[in-house]
Amino acid sequence: MTSPIAPDAAPSVPEFPALGDTSYNTKAYNWGSWMPSLVTWVTGAVSKAYQNALSAFESATASAASAAASEASAVTSMAGSNFKGDWAGLTGVLNKPASVAYAGRVWLLLDNLADVTAAVPGVSASWRAYDVFLPLVQVTGTAQTAVAGYHYSLNNAAATTITLPVSPAEGAMVWITVANGRYDNSIARNGSTIMALAEDMLLDNPTSYQLRFINGSWRLL
Repeated sequence: MTSPIAPDAAPSVPEFPALGDTSYNTKAYNWGSWMPSLVTWVTGAVSKAYQNALSAFESATASAASAAASEASAVTSMAGSNFKGDWAGLTGVLNKPASVAYAGRVWLLLDNLADVTAAVPGVSASWRAYDVFLPLVQVTGTAQTAVAGYHYSLNNAAATTITLPVSPAEGAMVWITVANGRYDNSIARNGSTIMALAEDMLLDNPTSYQLRFINGSWRLL
């Protein structure tokens, strides 16, 4: 990251002589001889001002990214620590905080439910899909290293490989949406396993994939 830099002190300005000054020629010569120093100082000041502006921009960008990552981490933690399993297997009362799997997505509970079977995720307003909380990254290259808690949309015309985090926190999630319509995108397991298998995964269907890290392995939801 670019570091800010302090500007140099402004140079002292020699006296510019008034007409009729008995030392006019000497003072005018000194003033004219000083001009290159002024040009040098102005050039340096402009360069340092640009560097400071760049430093401020990079700091603001990093802060925004950090805030997004923190928000995603908080939602991931909430979803993971309160995961109740498949919605279809639940009955009776379900109180928030809670999350369930249903129709290929993870859903966060917004309201306490007297009968969980009466509130279908995606139909009932008592549920909100987990992935709508995730920061969306538009992937336009052929390779992307994933960060837990992010949603990646593959938009490159060629096949893209997503590399998973090797050892994230238990319950961490990564969303991948195949938006380029290809059948040869892939997920690199990066030293971990996917569905307990030590091999990379071919995304042979242009749809969305949700993965959750459980017991040392990435699992498809």
